[in-house]
Amino acid sequence: MLPIEPEIDDETATSWDFAQGVLRPIVTGTSKFEIGHIALFRVHQRVAPSFRSHRALLAGDAAHINNPLGGMGMNGGIHDAVNVGGRLAAV
Repeated sequence: MLPIEPEIDDETATSWDFAQGVLRPIVTGTSKFEIGHIALFRVHQRVAPSFRSHRALLAGDAAHINNPLGGMGMNGGIHDAVNVGGRLAAV
């Protein structure tokens, strides 16, 4: 996962040549990389004013907007479930 400047159009950003060029300065010792997947994810931020409304809780993917690669939304949801489970057990 690498940041792409906003002025780079989608077709260019998802091309094999562009990906190779982005990786060359980062990884030394080779000039061609095996690339298994190229996709774009537009970074955005949304913040809920509260993660609780009466008896409803905002958790998991609804509470944590992440790049879909790497399972971070799922991991965030599991952490949220463990966290809220312990808190509910305490009351």
